[in-house]
Amino acid sequence: MGETGVRGPAGTTDEAAFLRLTAWSFAILFEQGRITIPFLLQESLPNASAFEVKRHRETRAIVQSLRTWLFHSLIADNEHDLTISKAVSAWFLTTCGSTSPQKPSDWESCFRAQCTEVSELMTYCTSIISGIAAAREDAKMIFDDLRRRLLREWEPHQYDELIEDAATRMGETINAKPLRDRHISEWRKYLASLTDDADCQREMERVIDGEVANHFRATLPMTARELMEGLQLEPGPAVKKAIELMRQLHDSGMRDKQELLTRVAAGLAE
Repeated sequence: MGETGVRGPAGTTDEAAFLRLTAWSFAILFEQGRITIPFLLQESLPNASAFEVKRHRETRAIVQSLRTWLFHSLIADNEHDLTISKAVSAWFLTTCGSTSPQKPSDWESCFRAQCTEVSELMTYCTSIISGIAAAREDAKMIFDDLRRRLLREWEPHQYDELIEDAATRMGETINAKPLRDRHISEWRKYLASLTDDADCQREMERVIDGEVANHFRATLPMTARELMEGLQLEPGPAVKKAIELMRQLHDSGMRDKQELLTRVAAGLAE
């Protein structure tokens, strides 16, 4: 795993330090280790312990809950948010004797507890890697499985590049991030489902080309108001017909707005 890019805590006895620690722990367990950590917390791996796996999965879950509790506004009557709040309060109570840390000693207890839990999780994962390496018959198969998963775990910018390339081929420009954010979860699932011999780059180009085409298909080259003003149309069926004509011309590759207006006007006159 690479650098987290998250600034670590400067102290141990206040809320700010605990907040930074939680952000750092989340980056390790859910960003840098999003594929590797869950893979290593499998009970089927060599030297795995069901008890330890359960304990470390709970550590991962509480780090996620703490991060949500610290960085997001939770809604009291939302069932999901209430579950998170209860989990965090229970952890705080066990760790420092209070459901809501207040004193420097409370925050230091919570800080040290999270450090210990995350450190023990990482130590366990390291021992599992050693166990896999020592399992001569299964080592190659297990590491190949992990390598395949990592190769298919694309960074967000890799999707952005394909989105921008697809738009360029269509003669358009696009802000890739909003489109990527809407679809990245399903795209990652699609990559994971491909066969071992699949050309992942080509498959994602094919999927993203389709999504970008759909995006521009759903977007009019000008507003209905601009169309009405350009053609001096009154509200009514003629506007609907003009919009359909404009969409057809735009889909055929016409981009100049004045030419679109001229062709739409001609179509309405037929």
